[in-house]
Amino acid sequence: PSNVLGIRSFADQYMCGILVEDCNRFIEKHFVEISRSDEFATLPFEELTSIIDSDELHVCNEEQVFEAVLSWVKADVETRRDQLADLLVKMRRPLMTPQYLADRVGSEDLIKTSLRCRDLLDEAKDYHLMPERRTSLRTFRTRPRVCSDISGIIYAVGGLTSSGCSVSTVEYFDAALPPSGKWTVG
Repeated sequence: PSNVLGIRSFADQYMCGILVEDCNRFIEKHFVEISRSDEFATLPFEELTSIIDSDELHVCNEEQVFEAVLSWVKADVETRRDQLADLLVKMRRPLMTPQYLADRVGSEDLIKTSLRCRDLLDEAKDYHLMPERRTSLRTFRTRPRVCSDISGIIYAVGGLTSSGCSVSTVEYFDAALPPSGKWTVG
């Protein structure tokens, strides 16, 4: 984790595509550890954007992505503060908890001083405040990150329809099968 970004840069410079891809997969799997490395703070904006845009990023929650991005911005705040909004666009803000959005994101000075960042924060808050509108707010930002090496079956029991009515069904998704993207009612 402490030198994979440098190795990826070296491999890219010498056109070692296989090594670049291996580094990218390692970065996706160990993002949180890598985000704490010295190399992470020196990443060019375009590379950071590419990393946090990945559906395959292995994080426990989207809050970890926010903290990593915020630490990157604060490593050179005068140069990078204007890039924060562009990075927030790539994050899946609606997947952050309402408490985190209000207490951490909303109280961050870099967010409060940027109209564009505040608008992006409001969009995420709206997602939580108005569940009946979630279907119209569906974008990549509301889609959880997918880890391709997860195996097993995921079960969903009950829930609500878009109109708010209760559902008493059980659905399952077999992550080991080829990606069909479909849940099965069982």
